[in-house]
Amino acid sequence: MPVRDAAQIACVAQAFVCSWRCHPCLDLSEQTFGNGYRKYGSARDFNRKVDHILKNHSGIGVKAFKFNVPSVYDADSVHLDRLDSWLQIAVKPGIKELRLILTADENNFAFYARTNLPSLMPNLEALSIRSYTEMVNTPMVPSKFLPLKSLSIAVGGLTFDFLSLASFLDASPSLQTFILEIFRESKERVSVFEDHSDMRMMPGHHHSKLKHVKIIKFSAAKSLAELTCHILESATSLKCLTLDTTHGMPRCSVNRTGKCSFMLKEAVVEAQKGVLAAQAFIKPKVPPTVEFNVLEPCTWWHDVGSYF
Repeated sequence: MPVRDAAQIACVAQAFVCSWRCHPCLDLSEQTFGNGYRKYGSARDFNRKVDHILKNHSGIGVKAFKFNVPSVYDADSVHLDRLDSWLQIAVKPGIKELRLILTADENNFAFYARTNLPSLMPNLEALSIRSYTEMVNTPMVPSKFLPLKSLSIAVGGLTFDFLSLASFLDASPSLQTFILEIFRESKERVSVFEDHSDMRMMPGHHHSKLKHVKIIKFSAAKSLAELTCHILESATSLKCLTLDTTHGMPRCSVNRTGKCSFMLKEAVVEAQKGVLAAQAFIKPKVPPTVEFNVLEPCTWWHDVGSYF
């Protein structure tokens, strides 16, 4: 039985709760509970259903746990300590994938993931994190994600230091793929063009298995340039580095509409600055064995020059 069907049946019929008890993929979101849930549901209802499902699940055979905080939540109804209790139930030896998406009102989830998840999920192989506002930098702590092979992080926060994400790389000796997406803020960060004389380095770190890195919405932010340079210096097996200054959506050459995705004027300007930063500060450090790609807004649909 598909996971969505099992969820909707279990929510209305006690006799079918057993459909969850050994389900290998737990996907808990508005979409799972039905299209009408966004309109009629509440945070309390969502919590109650998740509690009911997880308490009735055997915890045996779970391969993937996906949790997406619904739009019915607000800043006062989302608490990471409640998420902790759910993870304690759902996360058992043998789980391979964890995907957690929190509301925009919840902060510091990258910090939470780095400090809490290694002990909760020692066998994790794939991790996806979305944290719209990180108020605290990611700490360098001794705990490890030893089997982790794929890491995807989407992060924002005007004061967040992107270089601190190197903590995830340092903790993941088996990591092969790293995808980073940047949430753009309304105010500009410190630019690498303003001060590049004291670019920070992190010597002594080696990411020998890392092969593919992609950064979406790459910009001229100094700490982002520092993270990228750190990856180039420490990832000895790197095969491909892609810096996408756009939203990461399909280009006009492959899009069915024949057009690139819409970008605001400010985003196009930031993308162009990102292209210049990539060419000036990243490209000279790329080894000849690494495929280097810089994706910029299509000039056919986004006339960058007209915005300056």
